[in-house]
Amino acid sequence: MAKLNDLTDYQEILDVFTEVIATTSLERTIKIIILGDEQQKKIHNVTKANPITRFLHKEDIYITVNQLVFEQLDTRQQILVAEEALAEITYDPEKDSITVKKQDYMVFTGIENKYGEDYIKKTRQLVREIYAQEKDK
Repeated sequence: MAKLNDLTDYQEILDVFTEVIATTSLERTIKIIILGDEQQKKIHNVTKANPITRFLHKEDIYITVNQLVFEQLDTRQQILVAEEALAEITYDPEKDSITVKKQDYMVFTGIENKYGEDYIKKTRQLVREIYAQEKDK
């Protein structure tokens, strides 16, 4: 079972996500919670809260981050990962609905246009290497 934590010991990670969220319109419309899960096999996972959780906690989206891997990336790579996670979230104000979607092809087009294919490949390769190192420990 996943060991979730609130990342209180990883304020830098929370700061990266807070800064990236602030550049979007999402912070004004939905409540996003960032959690840590060092056993998670992906660097981030975006989950839409179910109706009961939304009613009880007023939280719409949970982003879980493997903090052990995330903190080994440089700042620009961390921002890339945070932007990729947020790119999965769409909000339709007319329907008042939130959707979590996966990227087009291997990456969101907007993310690829901003960072370039080579930089994204380099970052993903580094993430794979970090996971391999963590696995060997």
